[in-house]
Amino acid sequence: MNDAHPQDDSFLVSLRSYFERLLVEQDRVRLAELTGLRTELVARLDASDKALILQLGAAEKALTLKSGEIERRLEMLNGEASRLAVVLAQSVPREVWEESQKAQDHWNAGVDRALNLAAGKSAQTIYIVGLVLVALQIALKFFVH
Repeated sequence: MNDAHPQDDSFLVSLRSYFERLLVEQDRVRLAELTGLRTELVARLDASDKALILQLGAAEKALTLKSGEIERRLEMLNGEASRLAVVLAQSVPREVWEESQKAQDHWNAGVDRALNLAAGKSAQTIYIVGLVLVALQIALKFFVH
C-alpha cells in the first residue's frame, strides 16, 4: 500500500504531524492551566494557613489574658477571704446585737424607774423634813417670845 500511493503517505505523515503538534499544544495549554490552578491553590492555602495561624495566635493571646485575669481575681478573693474572717471575728451578728439592745433598753427602763422612785421618796422625805423644820421654827417663835 505504501508503494501504490506515495502522496497518500506524505499526506498521512503531515496529517499525523499536525495532530501530534495539536496534541502537544493542547497538552502544553492544559499543563499551563494546571500550573496556574496549582499556583492559585497554593496561594489560597497559604492565605488560609496565615489566617489560621493569626486566629490561633489571637486565641492563645486571649487565653493568656483570661488566665491572667482569673489569677488576679483569685488573688483578690484570697485576700478578701482573710479580711472577711477578721471582720467577722470582730463583729456581732445583727440578731445578737438587736437582742442585746432590747436587754439594754429593758435594764435602762428598770434603772430609770428605780431612780425615779428613789427621787420621789427623797423629794417626799425632803418635803416632810422641810415641813417639820418650818413647824419647829414657828413653834420656837411662839415659845421664845
